[in-house]
Amino acid sequence: MNGSKKIAIVTGSRADFGLLRPVIEELMTSEKFQVEIWATGMQLSSQFGNTYKDIESLGLRIHEKVVCLTEEDSEDANTVAVGTAMKEWANVLKRNKPDLMLVLGDRFEILAAVQSALFFKIPVAHLCGGDVTEGAFDEAIRHSITKCSHIHFVTNEDAKNRVLQMGENPANVYNFGSPAIDLMNQLDWVSKDELAKDLNIVFSKINFLITFHPETLAKGSGVEEVSRQMSSLTAALKEFDGEASFFITGTNADNAYSVIDQKILEFCS
Repeated sequence: MNGSKKIAIVTGSRADFGLLRPVIEELMTSEKFQVEIWATGMQLSSQFGNTYKDIESLGLRIHEKVVCLTEEDSEDANTVAVGTAMKEWANVLKRNKPDLMLVLGDRFEILAAVQSALFFKIPVAHLCGGDVTEGAFDEAIRHSITKCSHIHFVTNEDAKNRVLQMGENPANVYNFGSPAIDLMNQLDWVSKDELAKDLNIVFSKINFLITFHPETLAKGSGVEEVSRQMSSLTAALKEFDGEASFFITGTNADNAYSVIDQKILEFCS
């Protein structure tokens, strides 16, 4: 590996790792790069399943771990998480300076990693910049990560134009599409019956796949408002009780996630 460039790939959740995986696998086939995986955020949280173990089960080594999340899900907890992460990233980068940091998306724990890299003068490559997430602070975080980054791999022309409007060098903005497409092309698809058997579920004539994301930028988007919205959602779903099957995704470490999880469990029971 003499003369190879070290790339530190930061992952904070199953969501970003799923998209990063085909990129990681491709980079690892090249002798030009020395790839390290650095985990943080929900990957290292027992509340979210210690999903870093899923990475290790693939035979991949995690070189650095930055624990930053608390057991709370409030605005101040998220703020503390960013501060904690930056302090820990400073220690990681002080002893371990990669040639490039590679990140994806819009999470606050990823922002902490990128801000730290900025102060250490470590270039950052950002995937999926320029996207829009209305009503959530994810969008502002994503754009902030863009401004702290140096190379941009966007997924569509609209996103590319937004990144260029932020003043980024056109020579460093590439629209290569979403790595999710590469991931889907690698999947071994199964039939509906096989999926039902694998997951031990029953499909109905009507099936709902449900994801609820709190509107984190809305005024009054705290526990009470999220609880009210979830109650409205589950009341609407109950109109189809006995006629439909419901498949509900769990939450990320967003404001009031514990209330959302509680309402989901109440509805399912």
